[in-house]
Amino acid sequence: MSVARYECQGQTRCTLYAKNEAFGDPCVGTFKYLKVKYECVGKTVLCAENKLVRICEGRSQHISCPASKKIDIMSANYGRLTGRHICWGPVKTTNCGAAGSIDKVRSKCQGKRSCFLQATNSQFGDPCRGTKKYLEILSVLTKQNFDLKITRGVSFHGK
Repeated sequence: MSVARYECQGQTRCTLYAKNEAFGDPCVGTFKYLKVKYECVGKTVLCAENKLVRICEGRSQHISCPASKKIDIMSANYGRLTGRHICWGPVKTTNCGAAGSIDKVRSKCQGKRSCFLQATNSQFGDPCRGTKKYLEILSVLTKQNFDLKITRGVSFHGK
């Protein structure tokens, strides 16, 4: 059930699609369903709250945080790193990303309380033609008086 854990861990809400492409086909020719057992556990947040956002190609999203916090972008990728279970559509590759994704997202969001992002080829280029892409952002909502220096090349590849 690593797909469910990858998609939902740490999220307050999560949508999973029971597709053979995501989970395999253990019973060929049989209709299947997805059953996930979960437990909500408390978490301790000291100075920051991690937030994973995915915006499907062609869509946009407003990201915001409370008045006492600001957005700190840890990683960003416009492309595709996983199979069809995210942003359903054609998938020719699952290992692509637009160069400069993090710089473009930081220019719009870094240090702000809110920002508006569009997941489009016109914004990021088309790193994998013929593949449905998404913009994946890992941000941290930090206290206003907390400065965190982020070095170039920081990336996020899993939980």
